[in-house]
Amino acid sequence: MLLSGIDLPAQIFGPAGNVKAWEGTIRVRGNTSGSHSHPVMGQDDWNVSYSGDLKVRLDTKSPYGPIWTGTVTGTAAIDATQSHTLVGCTTTNTLKGSGPPTVPYKKEQVVLQLTSTGEYHLILGADVIQAHWSERTQCAILPKPPQDGDDLYTYFSDETQMVGPLPVSDAILRGSADFTRNTPFERPTFMDGEPPVSMQVEWELHPAGAAEEDEVIILLTDEYRQFRPEAAAGGGAGSGLRLTARLQKKGGGAPSARAALFEWKFVQCSREPGFALNAPFKDASVDPDLRFEAASNFIVTDQEGQQGSTPPGQWETSTAAISAHDWGAWGSIQVSAILLDGRRILGHLEGDTAQTDVRLPKRADGDLIAEIWRAQKGVGGRSDTSDDEADPVGDGTAGDGLTLYEEYRGFIENGQHIEGNPFKKDYFIHNRAGGVYLSGIRLFRRLSGLDVHYEMTADELSMDRVVNFNRAMGPHRVDQHGVEIFLFANNPGYAIASGGPGNPVKITGVFVPALTPPVQPGTARYFNSTLAHELFHACNVYHHGDGGDRDVTWRRVPGTDTVLEKAGGNEQQVSILREDGTLINSLMPEAPLAVTLGMKDGPHCGEDDCVMRYDVSGGYIADTDPTLRYRVQEATGMKLCSSGAGTGVNDANRTPQSRYGPAAAGRGTCSSQILVNDAVKAPER
Repeated sequence: MLLSGIDLPAQIFGPAGNVKAWEGTIRVRGNTSGSHSHPVMGQDDWNVSYSGDLKVRLDTKSPYGPIWTGTVTGTAAIDATQSHTLVGCTTTNTLKGSGPPTVPYKKEQVVLQLTSTGEYHLILGADVIQAHWSERTQCAILPKPPQDGDDLYTYFSDETQMVGPLPVSDAILRGSADFTRNTPFERPTFMDGEPPVSMQVEWELHPAGAAEEDEVIILLTDEYRQFRPEAAAGGGAGSGLRLTARLQKKGGGAPSARAALFEWKFVQCSREPGFALNAPFKDASVDPDLRFEAASNFIVTDQEGQQGSTPPGQWETSTAAISAHDWGAWGSIQVSAILLDGRRILGHLEGDTAQTDVRLPKRADGDLIAEIWRAQKGVGGRSDTSDDEADPVGDGTAGDGLTLYEEYRGFIENGQHIEGNPFKKDYFIHNRAGGVYLSGIRLFRRLSGLDVHYEMTADELSMDRVVNFNRAMGPHRVDQHGVEIFLFANNPGYAIASGGPGNPVKITGVFVPALTPPVQPGTARYFNSTLAHELFHACNVYHHGDGGDRDVTWRRVPGTDTVLEKAGGNEQQVSILREDGTLINSLMPEAPLAVTLGMKDGPHCGEDDCVMRYDVSGGYIADTDPTLRYRVQEATGMKLCSSGAGTGVNDANRTPQSRYGPAAAGRGTCSSQILVNDAVKAPER
């Protein structure tokens, strides 16, 4: 409610009492979201936000005292969605509106009053906007037709007065306040009263007139254009930027008056945990990622480096020094010149009068990535939320689980900062198995076409293997996982991708046997191919087939050329041949010899040089005679197949026959199975 005016001498109110007209801004923000259930009343879910970015001008002064009225321009918005579910029925209410504020019941749009008690009261009457509401009910039992309409709704509250002390040395009225209000819809599950929406309002008024003649510009320099935030080791002050503000006549030239003070402040500053997506490993601070630094003729005026000013004097220019403490830092700053008569001019970026909140680094509105990085990497206008890499194509799933912003912010690998690859899918490995397995990792990198980061250390993945765990407001799609390679504790002589096949989130570890030096070249080749095989399981690549091979024993009857084959509890006489037709029964040992017989549709089928094909078979059954065995030794695959056809020893036209045939249905074509993105469910094959 407006206080009664009292006609007192203007000097009682200090510099503010001499002001003829005021102008300034009011900023309103409020939001709430959540879910609440009640055993009888069901469940409520809601997401509500209010906002207002307003410009005010109070140029009508009352003849009866220090009371001004005026107009409000700008934009206010309401965006509210609320659903209530009860007994299988869900009613969803929405309220959306954005536009210029208006005044209900012919109230004043905005009122300012100075009081004899040394305070000012600012009252916003333009507190409603036009909004569209809708109600939709999904209910099979009691269907209800949809409802829609338009009406006026409040985004603020005229009962909320913006109050502050009258300034002594200038005529700048600046402040902030918190208040609460209800959501636009009832939430039935709150039987004892609904929790309100927490609202914040910030305002700043200054004498009108200065902006008509003079302006403050922040110079658009090459240094500003090329600034890309970088953190020093451990998150210290890294890359720096100097910004210069200049008070001038509009369009250029000497200003009508000098400034007593330049004030700088961050109106927005990121506080991403740590200084990269995976650093530090723990106890990541959320200090501001961009900060003012003390410099000549520049004083930092708060403990977090978010505000600064020139010392009092007579100024036409001011230079602020800014340091980055995070590779993904972003923010926006304002600079104002306070003239000697108390008037304030809000600065803007040179050539862009609308950009009074100057974006750091130089970037498009709504984007968190520096323009210089975009230009250097050639990523064009791709959204900072995008996760759309198509190299390698793999199973057709785009992306690697990392947003473009996350790849820009980057990671620490082996103590050094790296960026993600915006054109190739990234894959992260922590190798605990030692350098003897590096060739296998590199083989996997070459065959997969992935950008494999294999020098991750123990403190560069979270305990649950997430690589992008330090995050807050930056665009994020999914907790993307790395893969760890371990040595088997009991050294069984084989390798396994525990949890696979699957995308990295499913893989609890790749386990390989310990290799004791010196490692023979053939052994190293075999186990490095085996490691690549298991790493492909860790990006959802399957075997060529899962049809069961057959484990048997062969033994020669003493003093004869008769060979008996035992499988399970059955034993039969067989003939053993080389593939050139030579009978080799006489070469078989009398003691039982364990042999794996590869079978059609089993893991030995398909392209014969693929790392995903098994190579442990010691023989196979002739197609022409079920008692005839061909004795073979399989070669280790060192490629990744791109078809399901049988090749080499599995070629259909091979003599004496195709050993194991083509890949099983839905298998093979391994290069088209690769999936690394943890945001999607890995398909089964």
